Amino acid sequence: MNVNNCANFNAIKTLVNIDLYGSEEMDNRIQNLITYSQNKWGLGNYQLHHYTINQELTRLNETIYTLCTEWFPPGIETVDEDGSNPEGTAMIEVEIHSRMFRSAIFVGGITHADGMCVKGGLSAVTKWVEEETGLTAGSHFMLLKEQAGSYSFRSCIDGVKTSPSGFIDCEFDQQNRLTSFSKHGPFPEMDKRKKEAFTLTVDRIEAHVNKQIQLYQMPNIEEEKMVAAYLMEELYIRNDDRKTYPYSLVDRPEVWINEVLYWDEATKIDVKRTELQLSREVTEEVALANVSSADAAPLLAEDVRQSIDAVKQLLSTKYSDQSGEFVLTSLFRDLGHIQAIVRPKKRNPMILQPKLIVMIDPVHFEVENYLDTSAMLSMYDSFARTEAVEIPREIAIELLREEIEFSPVYVYDDQERQFVLCGQLDCQKAVLASCGDVVQLNDL
Repeated sequence: MNVNNCANFNAIKTLVNIDLYGSEEMDNRIQNLITYSQNKWGLGNYQLHHYTINQELTRLNETIYTLCTEWFPPGIETVDEDGSNPEGTAMIEVEIHSRMFRSAIFVGGITHADGMCVKGGLSAVTKWVEEETGLTAGSHFMLLKEQAGSYSFRSCIDGVKTSPSGFIDCEFDQQNRLTSFSKHGPFPEMDKRKKEAFTLTVDRIEAHVNKQIQLYQMPNIEEEKMVAAYLMEELYIRNDDRKTYPYSLVDRPEVWINEVLYWDEATKIDVKRTELQLSREVTEEVALANVSSADAAPLLAEDVRQSIDAVKQLLSTKYSDQSGEFVLTSLFRDLGHIQAIVRPKKRNPMILQPKLIVMIDPVHFEVENYLDTSAMLSMYDSFARTEAVEIPREIAIELLREEIEFSPVYVYDDQERQFVLCGQLDCQKAVLASCGDVVQLNDL
């Protein structure tokens, strides 16, 4: 169970709409992709509304350019009054250089497209996914969940799941017509992994088990109160037990720092919070040239040193009397900036952990903006905290021991640039600290 689901800058993705008919003449290669998308998904009776071109840096440090098109169904010429796309609108995303489709989604689950009908249940859908993606079931992806008209798959290497994960989702209407297809995240090839037998067992990682189970305060929104519960934070442990990888929401290469920050005296620098352009949209020229993203550049030792200094200056200005109370956990590049994640050194019992997100100019190494997520968590300050902690942590560990999930997973190592075999330590149960009851996490 991950406990760091706070808002993050890197979750922001802005798509700027371009009026197709008011723009300059598009490149023939883009026009061909638009026609290809229209024909592929049976949109002959649809009208192109607008398109955007975006740049993405993957978790494996690969630069991908995508063409995103939105098509109005017959009889529709404008968006709804609230600015949203009308039902039946087709939203198609295709990688420009590989011509592989990322998504084809029909708003409201309503399609007026011709064709794209898949009959035969799971086996037929799996075969269709293989044809559309070039991936092989069992080798690159496996079934995650199946419901009526809905199928979800996740990435794997020879049946062993991978992290970061890739996901494929497909939905069909009652006539077996495709209403939604999406593929996101990495689906690594076999040669991207270090092959070895999985030998790690739970009895060899007792210290990790004890460390990962902690007491947290979880908000109950309906009753406006905090619930005290013991739960396990997810962890990946290398097969030889010599290295661990924490669960991370960051979807790009990340440098782990984990350094306590100290300063001798307060700094009086003027931190000007600059309005940042957080868009991934690029020009046709950049996309067609297949230019590597600036965020793909590695963070060198000097980059790390100057970024640490910039964060220290911010902290010694805004939190001058709190030297030694913050930890710089990680650095990574995103949207043309260096992003630093700073957390309190003292453990916070809240399930939603506060953090400071600092955006740094990668050239002059000056703080451009920052976000303190503590303000977002203040909404829970009024929640009642009346539950007494009656169950000691040692008892909770024993109660959860039988509920622990431990399974092999390939985890991407940024330094080795390959997927390495690990054991995933997780638990979907929690122990209520007030009475010792073992409950499903989802019930909390």
